[in-house]
Amino acid sequence: MTEHAIPAPVTTIPRPQARPADLGPTEQAPSQSLRPTARPADAAGAASNADADCPTGNCETCEVITAAMVGTVFDRAAASELEVAAKELNWAIGFGQLDSEFRLAHFHGQCRQETAGRILKSENLNYRVAVLKAKFSYYGNNPAMADLHGRSSAHAADQEAIANHAYANRIGNGDIASGDGWRYRGRGIKQLTGRANYADFTTGHARLWGQTVDFEANPDLLLTDPKYAVRSGIYFWVSHNLGQTADRGGSRATADAISTVVNRWDGDVGFTNRYNNMRAVLDAETYKKICFNRTLIDSNRLARNPRGNQQ
Repeated sequence: MTEHAIPAPVTTIPRPQARPADLGPTEQAPSQSLRPTARPADAAGAASNADADCPTGNCETCEVITAAMVGTVFDRAAASELEVAAKELNWAIGFGQLDSEFRLAHFHGQCRQETAGRILKSENLNYRVAVLKAKFSYYGNNPAMADLHGRSSAHAADQEAIANHAYANRIGNGDIASGDGWRYRGRGIKQLTGRANYADFTTGHARLWGQTVDFEANPDLLLTDPKYAVRSGIYFWVSHNLGQTADRGGSRATADAISTVVNRWDGDVGFTNRYNNMRAVLDAETYKKICFNRTLIDSNRLARNPRGNQQ
């Protein structure tokens, strides 16, 4: 697939480009609308808080997402970060394709694996020499450089050099000397990677949240501001229509389909972790009582008043 496509017109949400072949998600069609799409009946036995179950907004399933709920997944995040994350998820629950238990469970299952329970997280490139040679094509073709940059008994990994060499001339990055690999390393709850993806997130953020923020010029915003760390994950989720994939249910096959998009090179252990993370959210019924009534999402969103956090 092309590493960096022409940005999509404003009628669509820009889709993140593939990460390098070493780490890249497979191609998915971009979302054509900011509104939630129709879903089939939920499978695998998880409860659904459908419109018919919540006609007025005053029933027992009208809870909103709280910091405590989010903290069950991001258990290494600061309390202040969890508060921001909860507000962002509530605000985006409709247009962010997060409006069902399955959607939230799969979303959080992926985040847990990507960030190990953190919200503010940059990519860990602390690779051993042998792993560099196996994981990245550059180092496979240049084993002496892997010996130089990778972690060994003789020295620590040079993570900046690893990023600049492994990600050079990919996903919109310049050459090794440009420093783009390190500058645009993975950040945020879905570990957005590559200059092209930061540029596309700039466009997607303006479309989804109505605010222009230049993430290409300021990539560290995803590392220093939990609001943007969370929004980058929502943007990735929506732009790949992963909410629709999550509608298939809570099976391993569904989890694997989503994992293939998020990070297809994570391996069987990583895919198993993502599935188990998702099942843990479902089995704990963390989001069982969240109101997903589509006709009330906008009014409930305003009632929650998270707009004060949007500036």
